Amino acid sequence: MATILIAALIIAALVAGWFVLNGAARRNVASRHDSVGDAMSDETEPLPSAHLIPDDETAAGDTPEAHDEINPHDLPPGHPGRPAAEQRG
Repeated sequence: MATILIAALIIAALVAGWFVLNGAARRNVASRHDSVGDAMSDETEPLPSAHLIPDDETAAGDTPEAHDEINPHDLPPGHPGRPAAEQRG
């Protein structure tokens, strides 16, 4: 029984430590940037920080690289929709 309790405490400490480190990293990134767009475009972050930057304005899964319009380059040559995309673009 003591072995299970010790294992559970170790796991709980690891999870709590992850949350503490993640929160500290989030505050660090937020303190260096004025806006979300500025933080997202910064390539000098010492660690991957996209998950640390809060953004309540952008839909889930939307990124600056994504776009709503169909670009002719999005469709392979010979695709039935490519001529229509080329006419719009």
